[in-house]
Amino acid sequence: MISSSYKVNEHNYAFVVDRYIVMMATSDSNRLSVIPDSYEDLKDDIYKGKISMADASLSATAFAIASAIYDLKGRSMNYFENLSNNSLILSKSNGNVPSGILDGTYDLGIAPHDSYIRLKKKAVKDGYDLNLTMIWPSEGAIAIQRPIAISKKASRSEEKLNICNDFVNFLLSKQGQTIQYNNGFVSVRTDIENTYLPNSVTVKSIDWEYAASHEAEFKTAYDDLFKS
Repeated sequence: MISSSYKVNEHNYAFVVDRYIVMMATSDSNRLSVIPDSYEDLKDDIYKGKISMADASLSATAFAIASAIYDLKGRSMNYFENLSNNSLILSKSNGNVPSGILDGTYDLGIAPHDSYIRLKKKAVKDGYDLNLTMIWPSEGAIAIQRPIAISKKASRSEEKLNICNDFVNFLLSKQGQTIQYNNGFVSVRTDIENTYLPNSVTVKSIDWEYAASHEAEFKTAYDDLFKS
């Protein structure tokens, strides 16, 4: 039941869910009069000092987002230089981006789509308006897969290894995938429909093998730009 696009060959891990990189912005027109349509729009002076994204040096997902945008923008730091010149604010985590927009710390940002889905579902459940909008960038939705693997440990008993295998199998089961889907993530199974992605949005795939092999190079350039 695992979709062919998520099947991994010759690797010791499995993909358990997918998520997309999106932009988010306040719905308050008094704070933000023009909503951006693309990553390119974020270079505009009208957004100076209003944009946030998670610090790529603090988490694997934040690094993946920054690497993906770097890949999307021709593997050049020019785009990040423009964001730096536009006073990009680095947050401590991806979750801080939408929460910071809601509390007025930022007006817009870049983050995974699933955080918006969870906030939206909570707002509907509790009966209040969510002063936040999600924007699918015109460049396309960059997909980030979340993998899982069982670490090697010679001293691990067969009983504990079986528990590890059962947990991985549960995450890939329809029940496990449904739980994750209800929390905003995209299922890797063919029997769970992806209703989060609009039909009009193109999914962009990133060369993660390239990103992994050039991680040190990118981190050095990133730190030179934002940490100096």
